[in-house]
Amino acid sequence: MIVKVCDALCGCGKTSSCINMMNEQTDRKFIFVTQYLDEVKRIVDGCKSRGFVAPICDEKTGRSKLSDIQDLIAQGRNIATTHALFLSYTAETKQLIQDQHYTLVLDEVVDVICTAEIAKCDIDLLRKSEMIQEDGEYVTWLADEYSEETHAKFRDEMLRAKSKNFLKFDDQYFFWAITPELFTSFDDVYVLTYLFESQNLKYFFDMYGISYTLVGTTKVNGRYQFCDVSEMDRRRDLRDKIHILDNERLNAIGEGRTALSHSWYTKEYYKGKELEKLQRHLSNVFKNIYKASARESLWTCFKSFKDAVSGKGYASSFISYNLRASNKYASRKYLAYCVNNFPRPWEAKYYREHGIEVDGDMYALSTMVQWVFRSAIRNNEEIWVYIPSARMRYIFTRWIDNLAEGKDLEPIQYKTPRKKYYKTKKERTAEAEDIGDNE
Repeated sequence: MIVKVCDALCGCGKTSSCINMMNEQTDRKFIFVTQYLDEVKRIVDGCKSRGFVAPICDEKTGRSKLSDIQDLIAQGRNIATTHALFLSYTAETKQLIQDQHYTLVLDEVVDVICTAEIAKCDIDLLRKSEMIQEDGEYVTWLADEYSEETHAKFRDEMLRAKSKNFLKFDDQYFFWAITPELFTSFDDVYVLTYLFESQNLKYFFDMYGISYTLVGTTKVNGRYQFCDVSEMDRRRDLRDKIHILDNERLNAIGEGRTALSHSWYTKEYYKGKELEKLQRHLSNVFKNIYKASARESLWTCFKSFKDAVSGKGYASSFISYNLRASNKYASRKYLAYCVNNFPRPWEAKYYREHGIEVDGDMYALSTMVQWVFRSAIRNNEEIWVYIPSARMRYIFTRWIDNLAEGKDLEPIQYKTPRKKYYKTKKERTAEAEDIGDNE
């Protein structure tokens, strides 16, 4: 099985190509997995002839969605469901999928690994009581008699350890959110996303030797369909649609390479006054420069610092900096992306020690592009964006230029400018006046 990755920008017809494929290939059974329930409804409505159904729960009987989807799989039904349920598939679910020879369509990548919410003192307790054993990077659960009741304190740790999903790395503890069998149990797999090469799912595939190939989309006789990646025209000129705020004073807060990173926010929250300045900048941008209402705006920072940066007139327009796949904000035209995103250090180190290098700049770009395309640009309308981080502004601007040439998947590397590497607007004006005087 070779995973087919449709790596294409929002609006290029990934989901439409998939709907057409599922309607046409009546000899195959599909499970379509997406992030939000409104997208589940889109698939059910768009594939009525295929009888797609969504799993349901029954609160009266206590029957869960997981139980329902297992019954639907056993019946060989076509299914549309969410990421959350997909991540809860058990060994029994995967075996049913394999027996029924399903094709998976994964709309946007899923979380791969997350920190375990368990204190070190609890880990020490489990060690001393000989309930766990550390076997390399895996944490093995030894206490078979431990209760599997839902109220058991370490139930999640026990279940994940038994599935080889409980890991130790650098004296910290993590969970795999997924296992290779979540993909290899399917006969065929499609992943619909953008900038896949810079995402954690790609690194996961590399670690476990899961092969993948890129496919494209094209429009034939008014209908989208998948095609060989070489047949896809990737060019899209958005340079007259995306207007990035060029204001030396407002952008100065993000000059340093790590300015507006999570560590920068943490330091400034406790020691500095830069967050107050950023709040003033945002108020100025939305109120005076963009003259935008909250219903027209979107902004983001790291969620832990939202309250410190929120201000009157735009506070309610906040969305998470890593939001994907939502169409709810497609009318918003005035944006502020106040994040300088880097891979989590422990995560990058984990992959590196398994022979995989993480491209931090492209990782940051892939997250930002997804966020920006929650806005009106997804409908090919003009947007105005404040990007105070010099690093993020450079990467995003270069990507826009590359996209116009159909080179949007090419890596972009940010290099911190030397001091005085560039001239300020005032210096450029003075220099031009000097040239004029000399003439």
